Amino acid sequence: MTHSFQTSAASIASSSSSSSSQQHFDRVLMPVSIRQTLPITDMQAGALLGPKGERIQQLQRETGAIVSIGDLSDDNGERRKRIVNIQGNQQQVNNALQTIKKLLMIVSNDEVGEDSIKRDEEKMKRI
Repeated sequence: MTHSFQTSAASIASSSSSSSSQQHFDRVLMPVSIRQTLPITDMQAGALLGPKGERIQQLQRETGAIVSIGDLSDDNGERRKRIVNIQGNQQQVNNALQTIKKLLMIVSNDEVGEDSIKRDEEKMKRI
C-alpha cells in the first residue's frame, strides 16, 4: 500500500509542470509537526512517567503525540528544572497537553493536601 502511494505521488508530481503545484501537494499530504514544552517539577515528572514509564507510554498511545521529559539547564550546565516535550500534529499535541494538565492538577492538589496535613500534624504536636 505504501508503495502504491509513492508511485501515485511520483506520477502526480511528474505530471505537474509547475513547482507551485508540487509545493501545494507537499503541504496537503505532509502533516505539520509542532512541538510544545511545559516546565514541571520533579514530583510532577515522576507522576507523569508513572511506574516503569507506563503512564507516559499510555499517554503517547492514547494521544499519538511523542512525549518526553528532559532537564532544563542553566548557563553553568546545572539542572534547574524539568521540562515536558510534546511533539505531533496540532490535535495530538492539544490532546496530550490537556491530559498532562489534568494529571498535573491532581498532583498539585495532592502536594497541597500533603503540606496541609503536615502543618496540621505539627500544630497538633504543639498542643
